Amino acid sequence: MRFVCAFALLVNVVSAPVSRGFDIIFNYDFDTNNFFGTAGSAQRTALEQAGAFYESIIGDDLDAIDPTQDTSTWQAIFKDPTATTNDVSVTDLVVPADTIFIYVGSEDRGAGNLGLGAPGGFSATPGSQAFYDALTTRGESGITFGTPGDDTDFAPWGGMMSFNEHSSVNWTYDTGSEPGPGEVDFYSVALHEIAHVLGFGTAESFERLVSGSDFIGANAQAENGDNPVPLVAENHVDPSVMSTVFGTATSQQSLMVADLTDGTRNLLTDLDAAMLEDTGWEVIPEPGSAMLLLGGLSMLLFRRGRRQVA
Repeated sequence: MRFVCAFALLVNVVSAPVSRGFDIIFNYDFDTNNFFGTAGSAQRTALEQAGAFYESIIGDDLDAIDPTQDTSTWQAIFKDPTATTNDVSVTDLVVPADTIFIYVGSEDRGAGNLGLGAPGGFSATPGSQAFYDALTTRGESGITFGTPGDDTDFAPWGGMMSFNEHSSVNWTYDTGSEPGPGEVDFYSVALHEIAHVLGFGTAESFERLVSGSDFIGANAQAENGDNPVPLVAENHVDPSVMSTVFGTATSQQSLMVADLTDGTRNLLTDLDAAMLEDTGWEVIPEPGSAMLLLGGLSMLLFRRGRRQVA
């Protein structure tokens, strides 16, 4: 029996370009508080658009996880999206090639904290070496499961995200326009949390590049003027660091700062993309040369009540 469980925290936004084969499937089975409503709701639409953005820029080929092909059995283990102090599991989940699953839901996280995202772990009784390899590495050569400190890649089955349903959080799910004063941009938070599921601040391949309070990945340093990237709590990017919105020349803080200001929309930046590359993901096109169509996005920033996004 094997068990791995990486766990991490939260935040930040917008329109999505064309898919290249990578697929994020959001699962609402644990949304027992009905935060996401039914199919076609504004909440689900905004979440799917955030997922589509990452689908459009990630070019990795991931092996399928299919326990039905032999005598293998396994459990996907993750934090319950409605009670994140508890673990839950799904038995013998079939994960298609080039796909990750993200289980979503909500809980009352109190005033100030907007959400949480983390990759999942697993326990398994593999019936074949092929299944074990698919589960632990998904075909990526830079993952040495069971040997700490040397992973250069990350390829999970998926993970979980939980969003704050506290009455103080005035969510807006409109991805077609900027959030207004006092509104919390759900799309920004979804983008931030998906990055955590993808290993930003949570994967061994990310953490091995943290030296003291700096991230020293080669791609990230190249994007940051050949300097290490300073980090703050929970491996978030220091808010003093500026970059450019991925595929544009627009200056912005990192998507992966720990706080999101009410009335503000944050997008993935070239620096964030470079840090995902250092974590092991293939980002298409390369940060700094992206030509993404981000729709009529005006970056009007209303500086009000900052909320922690972890």
